[in-house]
Amino acid sequence: MSATRSGPCAPERILIMGAGAVGGYIGALLHQAGCAVTLADGWQAQVDAIGRHGLVLESPEGTSTFRPPAIPLSRLDRLAVRPDLILLCTKLYETSATLDALARAGLSGIPLVNLQNGLVDEAIAAAVGRDHVLGGIATGLNVAIIEPGRIRRDSASGLGEVFQIGELNGERSRRAHRIAELLAVVDHAVVVDDLLARRWRKLSLNCLSSGLCAISGLAVSALYRDPHARALLPRLGSEALSVGDGLGYASSMLLGVEAAVWHGAAVAEPGARERLHAAFDAQALAQRVDFRSGMLQDMLRGRPTEVEFFNGCIARRGPACGKRADTHAAVAERVRQVERGAMPMGAGNLADLACRLGGKA
Repeated sequence: MSATRSGPCAPERILIMGAGAVGGYIGALLHQAGCAVTLADGWQAQVDAIGRHGLVLESPEGTSTFRPPAIPLSRLDRLAVRPDLILLCTKLYETSATLDALARAGLSGIPLVNLQNGLVDEAIAAAVGRDHVLGGIATGLNVAIIEPGRIRRDSASGLGEVFQIGELNGERSRRAHRIAELLAVVDHAVVVDDLLARRWRKLSLNCLSSGLCAISGLAVSALYRDPHARALLPRLGSEALSVGDGLGYASSMLLGVEAAVWHGAAVAEPGARERLHAAFDAQALAQRVDFRSGMLQDMLRGRPTEVEFFNGCIARRGPACGKRADTHAAVAERVRQVERGAMPMGAGNLADLACRLGGKA
């Protein structure tokens, strides 16, 4: 089932946990479409900015101001009406605290759609009950917070399957279809029956650039052109594909390139490297020149990164299924070092890791 961008939605009562780039963008457009949306966030500056001036969205289609209500997490128990649906858009390291806040506010038992990027669906299901949890993947939004109360989207809408909604058991349920219809007012939405495999594919894609951008300070487009990054990227992709296969999340492609090519480039096969370099060129061209990965944005703001749920996750999962993920482990450790101030951010980190790991550009 596919749902394209549509008109006004029914007056659903939707609580969005996390008013950052993704949650704020979705919430603003759902509110405009007629849904009774409330944004909740622990970032007081964001809540205050939305309350004072509204939420400004910049996109290739133009700039508009929206006024969805926004509250701090401390006011969850004062909601005027019980929501029909919760969208979880917080940082991954905030998941447990967010679920606790919902429970304390008496908001348990409400259908919850996890729109985070990592593999935390099963942990959420264990905490709130599997019957209450659906998963959602947002791909191609390319949104970032410019300052409190201002979000920029770098990609045009309507260009592909942006939202992929699914039940954890793969069922194409009526509620999954209804949620896809709701999110279609934001951008193209589909219902899928292979959510967890798609989660791994998105995680693998994020893990190519997020950590490397965070330690180098490079924007995504510059990263894909950097020769030292090009020595590390094939290894990161090959390891992610191998670990995913070991976990049963088999994926034959990454960046539109077959797994066999990634594995060949990881051991410096010339033809394979050339194929990947062409894919890296295309990826660089597809990005706004100053677009920064979310992990780099967090690093520059002095916020914790999600590295333990990205490269750190692949590094931990690899040995558990008999696959090595040494490059992901090395990138995760370097992110930790830069994050705590033990090493400076800079492109030299890419050269150092490429040398240590024996990569060849």
